[in-house]
Amino acid sequence: MKSCGGCSEARGVDTLPRIDGVQLSTMKEFATWTVECQKVPTF
Repeated sequence: MKSCGGCSEARGVDTLPRIDGVQLSTMKEFATWTVECQKVPTF
């Protein structure tokens, strides 16, 4: 499971403990997933 690193940093939660297995991600990684999944993500 990944969490948006930029979003977490902007809200000051990037240094707080996370649930086991959750890692901070990057926009570059998110862009790669979006291209590879061939689906449209919605928020």
